[in-house]
Amino acid sequence: MLRALVLVLALANLGWWLWHWPPAAAWVGLGDGERQPARLERQVAASAVQLLSERGAPAASAADVAQGPASGAASAPEGPVCLEAGPMDDAGLATARATLQKAGVGPEAWVDIRRELPGSYGLYMGRFADAEQARRKSEELQRLNIPHEPAPASLAPGLLLGRYTDANQAQAALTRLQQRGVRTARVQTLVAPSAEHRLRIERAEPAALGLLAPEVKPAWRRCG
Repeated sequence: MLRALVLVLALANLGWWLWHWPPAAAWVGLGDGERQPARLERQVAASAVQLLSERGAPAASAADVAQGPASGAASAPEGPVCLEAGPMDDAGLATARATLQKAGVGPEAWVDIRRELPGSYGLYMGRFADAEQARRKSEELQRLNIPHEPAPASLAPGLLLGRYTDANQAQAALTRLQQRGVRTARVQTLVAPSAEHRLRIERAEPAALGLLAPEVKPAWRRCG
């Protein structure tokens, strides 16, 4: 029994050796064809294989994308696409409308997404004759315990006694200051209210895309 076991182990070791030594495996017909040198022998034009560096591989891929189809020309969209532009102010909106008209896109094909931007208002004292007059007025306000700050450069020399985003709130604050003895302050518009526009075309025809390219003002882009 022991001798039989030893014989089985010896045959197993011999088989393992034949399997892992390619010349012997090929001689007895045990090669799997995927080991060297058999695999190398089956290569076709192995000398034509080129290795790309990590930097070169992405560049080649990007070039392929830029070239488009095998013909070398970039493919144009086959159907309508969604485009948008903005944000823009009222002047930009007028330019965009002219561009749309030139591209043959009628007003029924686009929508103006409008957002109102609030203005900014301040309680202003000035403009003073010089910086010395502004300093004396600041000292008077300090004695009345009224917070204030220098006015923006466009209103200097002057003082701001508060900032507000609503004109009615600014007027109410001015009334309270007048009750405390402040007589020369007034409501001053710091930033006028305005509107922000975003234009959107749900279905822009391919024929119009050349006139609605990203480099055309306003810059048009695919809908996100």
